[in-house]
Amino acid sequence: MILKRKISTAIFSLLTIFSLASCTSKIPDGPVKDYINGFSITLAEKNIHSASLIYENIEYDADGKEKGKAYCYFEFDNNDSDYPYLYLYRTYEGSLIQDDGIKEKEVLQYISNENEEVGYDKTDGVIKELDVSKTTINDSITSFFYKDKTYDYYRGGLYYGDLVKISAEKWHINFSINEDGLLRYHLLNDMTYEGVIFNTDYTLTKEGMLKDYYYDGQIIETKEKVVNTINVTYNVSLNKKETL
Repeated sequence: MILKRKISTAIFSLLTIFSLASCTSKIPDGPVKDYINGFSITLAEKNIHSASLIYENIEYDADGKEKGKAYCYFEFDNNDSDYPYLYLYRTYEGSLIQDDGIKEKEVLQYISNENEEVGYDKTDGVIKELDVSKTTINDSITSFFYKDKTYDYYRGGLYYGDLVKISAEKWHINFSINEDGLLRYHLLNDMTYEGVIFNTDYTLTKEGMLKDYYYDGQIIETKEKVVNTINVTYNVSLNKKETL
């Protein structure tokens, strides 16, 4: 199996398995169970009104040389939902250049204090204006938290709370409360998928939002490897852009 096919599921490979597990009712009583039971998308959206995120995904060949790299910086502010703001910057290199061939992309969308709807897209140096509205910008910010809702199960964004709740019976031994008061998941040398070794380490806030994430996966036979990292700062003061 080629590495790129592995990479397509690598970021949340172990988390996909989580969906087969059970709920928190069978976790031993204690701080981990109490922490997980406190997760709430309602609290996440109530308590978090700005964030900045840095994401990197790097592929390595059998000799440990970098084959490709994807980078993303994203920030948003909806402290005042009448004047939402978001900015996205992405780059792709080598084997991680997408099928559309784009190597660099920026998107800026916001409602100004004068109620102007401002939107720009800059793709490989070419700038075009975007049609935006308060609703479309706020919808994009919501997708930072979650992209899909099935009954009371939220998934697809940085809100991991429900995903962890349904997985906790099987994986609770890998959770702990770290020195910063965050819930940490740490699993080394996992071989859930045949022929691949995974290492995963991430932390969650009290609301159930991802704070930081580290993952690496290596194909045993070829020695090819992928390393993925995410770091998020919440309720941060942003130096907002006005144009690209």
